[in-house]
Amino acid sequence: MSSMKIITGVDPASERLCVMPEAEITSDLELIGAFAAATTLGDVRKHQGAWDITAAFVKYDEGREVALDVEALPASTPFEFGGWFEEEAFACIPQARLRSSQLCPREVMEEFGYQDDEIGMDYEPAPWLAPEDREAIEQRLVGLGYRVERRDDLIARYLDV
Repeated sequence: MSSMKIITGVDPASERLCVMPEAEITSDLELIGAFAAATTLGDVRKHQGAWDITAAFVKYDEGREVALDVEALPASTPFEFGGWFEEEAFACIPQARLRSSQLCPREVMEEFGYQDDEIGMDYEPAPWLAPEDREAIEQRLVGLGYRVERRDDLIARYLDV
């Protein structure tokens, strides 16, 4: 039995129920917040996770096919999340729907999960939970020893970049 706190909430982007440990949500939202608040690379460097993602991303010099040495760029280099990562932006941050499929307790996902048959450009299939099953899922989580809190507002913050 666990005394870990689990947060449940509906992801407004996918309309799926998300079920994740509070600590993981806190960590994810700190990363998203760091990216959202950054206006320079110096700001990004203040959050290790954001910096690791940014430094590993291959960014090209505008107009030329030369990869920038991000580590060598000055701290004052302008940074805007969408502009920096362009079409790969949302692949660089946690997505509530995907994190839930990874972090939801296995027993709950096995009992209530649906197979993801959707397809689309840059869409990553993952098992999902239906909002209609929320009460039964929360009861199952309590039965497994988790403390459960409904926080749709926290799940919505995954879209805050």
